[in-house]
Amino acid sequence: MFLRNRRVFLVIVRYRTVSNNWQHRISSDKEPIHTMAMLNVSGRRVVIERALGQGGFGTVSLVKDAATAELLALKDIECGQNPTAITSALAETTALRSLSHPSIIKVIAADHFSERSGIPHVRILMEYCSGGNLNDRLARPGYDPMKNLKWMRQIADALAYLHSRNTVHRDLKPENALLTDQVNEDIKLADFGLARKYKPTRNSMTHSTTCKQV
Repeated sequence: MFLRNRRVFLVIVRYRTVSNNWQHRISSDKEPIHTMAMLNVSGRRVVIERALGQGGFGTVSLVKDAATAELLALKDIECGQNPTAITSALAETTALRSLSHPSIIKVIAADHFSERSGIPHVRILMEYCSGGNLNDRLARPGYDPMKNLKWMRQIADALAYLHSRNTVHRDLKPENALLTDQVNEDIKLADFGLARKYKPTRNSMTHSTTCKQV
């Protein structure tokens, strides 16, 4: 009986050892955002709650700050080996960090890492808008038509601010206009992956203002 119990004990220990090694190998070989319980984004520890969506420039997840329990959105951009993707991801981070406006999404933190396979990622931690996007909201009936005027005013204010900072969004559409919540439903412009800085120049012959890309 002692020998039989000892064999069972050894089998269990070996199984746990192999299982732990296997799990460690998967998590260290590749770190997809949807399989990790906790992440560190530039010093902010966040817990993954659930996936919010996926777009042409990356996946977005709902996360909770481990220290404050604040809900935030985390965008994970897999850049692959495409230099253009890396440039766009870094451009979005740079563009958003330099902006501060009530109708533009706020960036909390950002960093980058590479999988063991060498694929680079850029992660952007930003404020969470629980109201969804404007495109989905317009498709649902039962809202005050006066909100259309409020939304247009907020978008116009955000664009005026962007242009005053010599920044062009270049991907303005209802899907990229988020709503803060389901009560106030204020607009926040998001997804600055195609945004670019421009330097205004004046044509001395026509006295008209044009834009030159930086």
